[in-house]
Amino acid sequence: KRLSPLIRKRFARSLARGEAKTYTGHIDVSRSIPGFFWGLATKVLGAPLISRAGTGVPIDVRVFHDPKRGGDTWDRAYRFAGGAVTVRSTKKWDPHSGLLECVEGGVGMVLRVFEHDRALHFQSRRYFFTFGHRKLPIPSLLTPGTLLVTHSDEADGAFRFTLKIHHPVWGTTFHQTGVFRQQET
Repeated sequence: KRLSPLIRKRFARSLARGEAKTYTGHIDVSRSIPGFFWGLATKVLGAPLISRAGTGVPIDVRVFHDPKRGGDTWDRAYRFAGGAVTVRSTKKWDPHSGLLECVEGGVGMVLRVFEHDRALHFQSRRYFFTFGHRKLPIPSLLTPGTLLVTHSDEADGAFRFTLKIHHPVWGTTFHQTGVFRQQET
């Protein structure tokens, strides 16, 4: 009950088949030099990490239940001046590992979910590669770093999304922060 009511409502349940939510906003996107190369390298996985940077980048987020992927899929369309970049990931429940976030190519993260200062946080616990029905762990030094996503309320029903990825050797590899509003459908 420490989460704000709007955050609880936004994340209260998985979406039903055919149901979708759309959020729009502007986001500041930065990455380090190692982050730039991680962004290029992950293009084969559907570009889950962005090699580009910008301030006040318009962004549309569409969330929908995808039975084929087994969870709620988040499509994020970043509209950079030089062209759009779309990032897709799916959050789904695994009875053995808990909440997962998965991208194309079989790569995913086991997430820790917690509340702090009335905000909702998603933190990567470990990365894995799916091979058949097995999840093979990826050593932390071979990942972009520990991910921390925060959803916090702003005024008038808006919310702030902040993403930070911190590598044990290279420091902060990615940082994004922006304010969003849900669009009526």
